[in-house]
Amino acid sequence: MATKDGVVSVSQLNNYIKGILDTESLLKNVSVVGEVSGFKISGEHAYFSIKDADAVLACRCFNCRRQEFLPKDGDSVILTGSVSYHVKFGLSFVATKIVAYGKGALMQYYEKLKQQLLQEGLFDAKYKVDIPKFATNICVITSRTGAVIRDIYTTTRRKNPYVDLTLIDVKVQGEYAPIEIVKALKQADTMGFDTIILARGGGSFEDLLPFYDEGVVRAIFDLQTPIISAIGHETDFSLSDFVADYRAATPTAAAEKAVFDYNEWRDYVLDSLLSIKNTAISNYTSLNDNIKSLVDGMASRMVGVFDLTMVKLRNIVDKNYNAISQKIDKNVHEVGLLIEKIRSNDPLKLISKGLYRVSIGDEMLSDVSMIEIGDVIEIKSCQATIDAEVKKITIKEDKK
Repeated sequence: MATKDGVVSVSQLNNYIKGILDTESLLKNVSVVGEVSGFKISGEHAYFSIKDADAVLACRCFNCRRQEFLPKDGDSVILTGSVSYHVKFGLSFVATKIVAYGKGALMQYYEKLKQQLLQEGLFDAKYKVDIPKFATNICVITSRTGAVIRDIYTTTRRKNPYVDLTLIDVKVQGEYAPIEIVKALKQADTMGFDTIILARGGGSFEDLLPFYDEGVVRAIFDLQTPIISAIGHETDFSLSDFVADYRAATPTAAAEKAVFDYNEWRDYVLDSLLSIKNTAISNYTSLNDNIKSLVDGMASRMVGVFDLTMVKLRNIVDKNYNAISQKIDKNVHEVGLLIEKIRSNDPLKLISKGLYRVSIGDEMLSDVSMIEIGDVIEIKSCQATIDAEVKKITIKEDKK
């Protein structure tokens, strides 16, 4: 590689180094672990570095979007690929595969599980139910030791001393914690509680793993009892939080949500009753005034109608009285005329004028055919009564 004067160019040296590295089999298909730094994507390719406590290695990944896992700064990864030396850019590691390492691997696993459960619909809002506003019988599933149960108990007693709290003691971290939590959830669901609170305090990602467990998530989904999840700190989100009916930021917030304020509700009820009473009194007074006004109006109208009716009746009576009086006067006059006529035709009156009444037996003679010669007849005048015998009957012929 050396020239006559023993001096080489930069390109010559770089090409020589590249040739050595390209022929070194130990640098092909090698896996290296480190922490990602400066990760960025340009077009289809990623450029970044991985580092440990003592060194930094520049890396490239071509067509990186085909990778199942794309890291971010701070992630621990295992890169599989080859060491490459570029004459312009120097030494770098060309990764053909990127996988998460340690916590990153767990995060990757649970992210896949989250997507699976999401697609199955376990996180859908349509399956979530409202937390009862007036729960009086609450179950808390958590560890008997620690601050969580004390915080929940203190908050509950402050808001409502009459709510019953039942603790089901479980491990909240470790290998066997998911088994105990699933058992406790199924047990609580059969005991008629108004609400269940599943809680634990803060911790590392590894401490919270029981609440990422698929069995725990599916047990929560199967519950008939409304459940509040309160896992870790406010920034922590476990899979249990996504499937629960309500996610509380802290155990204290869970108790605030589950328990209604007794004093506040009592004051509300008393204020409502007082308002109802005042409204009833006001309505009664208003109704009474309206009825009185209505009755007075009806009475006034009735008096007016009565007076009008009496006037009409008096007019009718007066009118009928006058008509009747005129009718009576007319009838009296006609009767008087009839009496005068009767009087003028009185036989006794006629007799008194020189006329005579002739009768045979008890009958007055009204036709000549009623008598025969030799009959005895009675002739009566105002002066005397004469009995006579018929000697002769002369009948006048009608003049035509």
